[in-house]
Amino acid sequence: MRHPDIAQASNYIFANARLLERHLFSYHFESGSAKPVEQSLAAYQHKNGLYGYGLEPDKRASAPQPIDQAIAMELLDMYVWTTPVCKVFFGFGMWLFACMYPA
Repeated sequence: MRHPDIAQASNYIFANARLLERHLFSYHFESGSAKPVEQSLAAYQHKNGLYGYGLEPDKRASAPQPIDQAIAMELLDMYVWTTPVCKVFFGFGMWLFACMYPA
């Protein structure tokens, strides 16, 4: 088995991936900072604190969906950032409650 060609992978990621994935690659393989990842993730956040805008790449709807919240919480949990995960959980819980019990 061949060793992975990181340079070739880097070229592919930086030519084809979204900004979030490019920063994740840089963090993991090029000693990059986690701050650009956090800033890229913030671009997917709605004013109500939920995540959407196509954070899950196969879903391009802008409305927040459970899959977007799961991805955001996973990323926030992987990198100890300034955004408290409990804030995301609370916003997601309030959104689910509003969906279950509409006014």
